[in-house]
Amino acid sequence: MADVEPILIGMVDDISAPGTRTYERCLRVGLDQAIASGRLDRPVELIYEEARGLPSGTTHDVVRTFGGLLERGVVAILGPTVTDNVLAIVDVADRAKVPCLQWAGSEETRSEWVFNYQAGSLEDEPALLAEYAASQGLRRVAVVHDTAATGLRMMSFFDRATARFGLQVVFRRGASALGSLPPSTVPDLLATRPDVVVHLGMWSLVPLAARLQQAAPALPKLSNIAASVAQVRTEWLPPLEGWIFTGMSSESNPTGANLAAHIGRKPPLGTRELVGLDVGRLLAEALVNAPLLAPSGVRAGLELIKVMPAAAGHNGTVLGFGHWDRAALKGRYLVLQRYRGGRAEQL
Repeated sequence: MADVEPILIGMVDDISAPGTRTYERCLRVGLDQAIASGRLDRPVELIYEEARGLPSGTTHDVVRTFGGLLERGVVAILGPTVTDNVLAIVDVADRAKVPCLQWAGSEETRSEWVFNYQAGSLEDEPALLAEYAASQGLRRVAVVHDTAATGLRMMSFFDRATARFGLQVVFRRGASALGSLPPSTVPDLLATRPDVVVHLGMWSLVPLAARLQQAAPALPKLSNIAASVAQVRTEWLPPLEGWIFTGMSSESNPTGANLAAHIGRKPPLGTRELVGLDVGRLLAEALVNAPLLAPSGVRAGLELIKVMPAAAGHNGTVLGFGHWDRAALKGRYLVLQRYRGGRAEQL
């Protein structure tokens, strides 16, 4: 392959965090397997660019970074990650007619040229958390949610779910997407005598968990997939001890277990590792399927992926896209987990 030009793939990292390099190593597993098997007949070069997006940066920087990758001749772009930042590039990708494969949490991030691997779901997770609370007889619910677009959308779906499962929201409080929490939040919350606390969003999770750990350690606590970040940000683990959250790693999934061996890990894998393994395999299959190594061909290649076993989710979860189908994961891809002894375990 020495004289063959590589396939250029852009990567937008809008949320640099510990585990980024591990994620990239996972991403390469699918690509390397496709090249080693001869199904993909040329190398793939990943062009990595960081963008300072929301919540602490701007969507302008994400759009600028995305546009810079387009100018370098990439045939597809991976990322961004944060829902707010992905929403900002949807029109850009559609105008440029370049496929974007991202792993934000909202179905609103999908479009003609933007494909979504659901690393959590703003729309599905609230129902799963509400169903679990109801199954445990936890009827009086206190909710703290981020006031960013992600937290507000999750709150709207949680309200629908509480009505469906017969729960009563006795307290709700919005918190800044920059991670600050109003000082009176926990005293006001406990005054309503809830059966369970639910956090929706990401940025205010750890401040809330730290205060509840001191004030009400025995109170049941639920969170969305944001809590899974503690698997790479280990300083988050102590305050999240005992929290139940929606993750993506299942001990029953043989695909995840088999792929874990390629990165020298044992299950359960963290969310970033699972995303990397699945997105890398989706990209590799799209390049193999592509009738033309150009953006239009890669989009067609993504649409041709069907019933590929996923590393994430319960056994039987599969990956695939289709004509106007831009949601990668099919089946029970969300897994309830709990932190116990500094480790995530499947419920």
